[in-house]
Amino acid sequence: MGQPLPKQYLALAGQPLLSHTLKAFDRMEWVSRIVLVVPADDGDYCRDTILPKIELTKPLVLATGGQSRQESVHSGLREIDDPDGFAAIHVAMRPFVPVDVVRRCFEATRESGAAILAMPCVDTLKKMADNNCITWTH
Repeated sequence: MGQPLPKQYLALAGQPLLSHTLKAFDRMEWVSRIVLVVPADDGDYCRDTILPKIELTKPLVLATGGQSRQESVHSGLREIDDPDGFAAIHVAMRPFVPVDVVRRCFEATRESGAAILAMPCVDTLKKMADNNCITWTH
């Protein structure tokens, strides 16, 4: 976005985007705790600048991310110590996730052991080849 800060720390309605996402999950009664995974270089900034300004009712654990999304997810999962619980993995830059949809995803997880939350895409998607030419539009 051409800004000095990563997107998740940019202000939206006077607060970092990340704070809106954390508050959304904090309001969900079926969420017992939050594990926030951030890049290693962001740990101090997040702990010292972002988190003190967010009032959460649920415990929050800050975990260090890895070189890939898979490594970051693994790092977050290591922080969960409830063998009977389950985890929801969510991208911080999506603060407007519908609460009812998340609830239904949690219910589906209870029934089947796993679920994925997906929303229909209403925007135009374009696929580009290596030569930057559009090869597909949907």
